[in-house]
Amino acid sequence: MERVSEFETTAYILNPHIVLKLFGSIFGFHPPHKVFFIILIAAFLLTFVVQS
Repeated sequence: MERVSEFETTAYILNPHIVLKLFGSIFGFHPPHKVFFIILIAAFLLTFVVQS
């Protein structure tokens, strides 16, 4: 975490996304796995872009 301090901010952004995904599954809403992982990968890539 100390080497890439932006990971903390990324985690704060991804946590609500994961919570909404899990909460939606309670009501039968299941977003495609591709969408979830694209958002996940994009968040980490943007973290590296912002850091450099």
